[in-house]
Amino acid sequence: MAKQDYMQITERRGYPWPASALTGVEMAALADWREKTGIPISELLRQSVEAIGGMIARQPANKEQ
Repeated sequence: MAKQDYMQITERRGYPWPASALTGVEMAALADWREKTGIPISELLRQSVEAIGGMIARQPANKEQ
């Protein structure tokens, strides 16, 4: 992949691969879940984002700004 193509993908998505910010323990948990479920780590992360988004959406708005 050309550097320019990579930059467009990175800019479009906004962030580099999030696993680079995970600890070894967190990555081990993901690997364990992948082993137990057969679900790829990228899908586990997608589902986690979806679940947290739902949790945040159900919380009352924080008016202390």
